[in-house]
Amino acid sequence: MRKTLTNIILCTGIILIVISLVIAGSSYIRRNYLIKDMPQTVEQLRSLMPEVHGGFIDDRFDTSMSTVVIDNTDYVGVVEVPQYKTICPVSFHWNNENIKNQPCRYSGSIYSSDFIMGGTDYQLGFAKLINVGDEIRFTDMSGAMFNYTVYSIAVEKDFSPDLIISENSDFILFIKDTRSGEYTIIYCQL
Repeated sequence: MRKTLTNIILCTGIILIVISLVIAGSSYIRRNYLIKDMPQTVEQLRSLMPEVHGGFIDDRFDTSMSTVVIDNTDYVGVVEVPQYKTICPVSFHWNNENIKNQPCRYSGSIYSSDFIMGGTDYQLGFAKLINVGDEIRFTDMSGAMFNYTVYSIAVEKDFSPDLIISENSDFILFIKDTRSGEYTIIYCQL
């Protein structure tokens, strides 16, 4: 009887270990599958941009952002976080399909200093590492590069548009942790 109980416990332990490995492996495979095309998309976007130059905010009447279509997705530019060797294309349209594959513009415009974009930790894995003072670059499709400095970081349990609005921010980036469901909200200024 004791040997049977030991065998049941041993088999249960082995099954739990195998399940854990399958879950961890599928998470790794899913992450790599979802972001596999990002480097090629970034290269395509860069090849379509004019020469990169310093961007500045002027008194534009039209603050709409130029887009380029690649594989039926409209892109507004590229976001880069040099300290963490992260570079991603940014989709213009926020929807469930786009957010799985790359960060997306949530609202606003670079040119009106109210640009908000979001993504997941699959694409933007630096969420837990980023610090106040770090630099985030956004290059639009006209080749204008805007250099932002992180001035505040918040972690919230739930997402609400009211949480991310800030009159002091020129650029807000929020990143969903796909494991915990928490959101890291990064507030930036030019």
